[in-house]
Amino acid sequence: MVQVLACVNDPTIPAQFLIDGMREEAPSLEYQYRLDNPPEFLDIDIESGLKALIFPKEKIITNTNKTKESTMSKTTVTFEYEKETKNSVRYQEIPEEGKAPIMGTLYVQKWFAGSSKTLEITIEKKRLKFTK
Repeated sequence: MVQVLACVNDPTIPAQFLIDGMREEAPSLEYQYRLDNPPEFLDIDIESGLKALIFPKEKIITNTNKTKESTMSKTTVTFEYEKETKNSVRYQEIPEEGKAPIMGTLYVQKWFAGSSKTLEITIEKKRLKFTK
């Protein structure tokens, strides 16, 4: 398992600064826990001392049974007009060459689709954060 140890020892900077910074700059890293400071370095306020946080690197298993780091969080999918139904227009995804479709078929209300022959949809994956 790959882990990142992020530290800050400025009494004016809270641990949340590291958590927010990692979320912004390295979204594949998710805060796991904070290391306890040694008893020799006890502080009056836990936020005023050393903040040492662990962020494990998320891994995904691909269909080739190899472990691969997840890097794609946003993608744009293109759809072409296929046919009209009673109240909507049906579009079919045009997958990238050599790749399987992500969404397949898309139905869009006629009032929105208008006469568009091509649509693009941007999908961004978001991870749920659980708090105690």
